[in-house]
Amino acid sequence: MDKNEKYSIEDLTNITGINKRNIRYYISKGIIDNPFGQGKGAYYTENHLKQINETIKWKRVGLPLERIQSIVKGLVSEDKKHTPDLPSCFVPDNELWNRLIIENGIELHISTTRSSFSFDDCRHIQKRVSKLIKDFKSEKAS
Repeated sequence: MDKNEKYSIEDLTNITGINKRNIRYYISKGIIDNPFGQGKGAYYTENHLKQINETIKWKRVGLPLERIQSIVKGLVSEDKKHTPDLPSCFVPDNELWNRLIIENGIELHISTTRSSFSFDDCRHIQKRVSKLIKDFKSEKAS
């Protein structure tokens, strides 16, 4: 998806599976930003999609909307202090994971629900772990 692409509310419902009524409700609660423009000319951006997806993720783990709002607004400002501290024993019904293949037979799983790592952070971790294993194998072979 293009960062400059404009989406209608119908596009958002098709992409996210959230109905128009809920999108408008989240906007009224300040969880999702207002669209650009008004009426039939109103449009949404990639940032709105990110806000909706974050809202969906945190709703699934049972956080209240007030807490979701602070997380989503923190996401927009990239303020990491808004990421919730969930107890390590907390396992939600629906949890999202990044599955990173290190090499044949070695995988790294990072919870997107319980960790504050972005996808880019996960990719960086994957590269560092891969290098660590490669270095370990080299040392072991010496």
